[in-house]
Parts: sequence; structure tokens; C-alpha cells
Amino acid sequence: MRSKGFTLIELVIVVVVLGILAITAAPKFLSMQSDARSSSIEGLRAALASGATLVYSKAIIEGLASGNANLDVTGDGSGDISIRAGYPRVAASCNTFVNNLQYWVSLTIEASCNANSNADWYGVVEANMFHFMPAGYTSINENCFVTYTTASEFVGGSWIDTDSATIESVTTGC
Repeated sequence: MRSKGFTLIELVIVVVVLGILAITAAPKFLSMQSDARSSSIEGLRAALASGATLVYSKAIIEGLASGNANLDVTGDGSGDISIRAGYPRVAASCNTFVNNLQYWVSLTIEASCNANSNADWYGVVEANMFHFMPAGYTSINENCFVTYTTASEFVGGSWIDTDSATIESVTTGC
């Protein structure tokens, strides 16, 4: 009488074949995660650029295209966004900048100034720059971030307007 089942050799062959498949598929899966993070960075960069342009357009209409001002974007008579040269202003305040994002960025993002939070994005202020890093990243040295720079620069001991805000992204470490 012959028993039904797999021999040890057949099981070993199946395990080896599955191992080879896993080894070839793992790098492609890991590459997809990197591509997804890079795409998120580029998406945020584009949203910031679009939003900053819309704020600038409204600032021009309101006659606020130079210096520091507060811009009412909701129409309720209050200054919702701090601007410089017509563009959203970082003003060295992480929390204020993060809270004002809702008024000018078309993405619904959860950003935090605390690296230990569960937010999608972590933010750090450096003078007139705000660095956005995806969850799990805590330093721009990791080369996976978007930097929004206020339309100003420090020259001769004071801040002066520049032509526009700048938004740059780095994805080499994503």
C-alpha cells in the first residue's frame, strides 16, 4: 500500500523555490516603499508651491505684496496667515506655521513639531525655513524632506524681501 503525501525532497525543493522568489521580490517591494515616500515628498512640494502662489495672488489683490503682514484668506476679517512679500511666512514659529497650513495647502496633512508624535509629517524651523520630513525621519541629514523658505533673506543685520518663496525637495534618502 502506497501512502499519499510529499516526500522530504519535494518539500525541500518547494521551500528553496519559495526562498528564491522571496529574494527576488523583496528588493522590488522595498523600492516601492522608497518610491512612495519620494512621491509623497514631491506631492507636498507641489501642494506648497500651488498654495503659496494662491496666497501671493490674494496678497497682490489686497496690496500686501511687500513686507510683513497678515492676510485674511477666510473672509472673516481676521488675519489668518502671516505673510512676507506676499507669501506665507515661517516667522521662526513651527506651531504657527503648521497651524496656518490649513488655510493655504490643498492637501489635508497632519504635521507636527514633535518628532515623537504620530503625525504624517514632522516639521523643523530653521530661521526663515520650514523643513517637512515624512513620519520616521527626524533630520534633514537623512535626505528625505521638503523645505519651504519664506520670501526673505537676512542681509546686513535685517530681513529683506526676496522675489518669492522657494520650495525645494530632496529625495535621495527616501
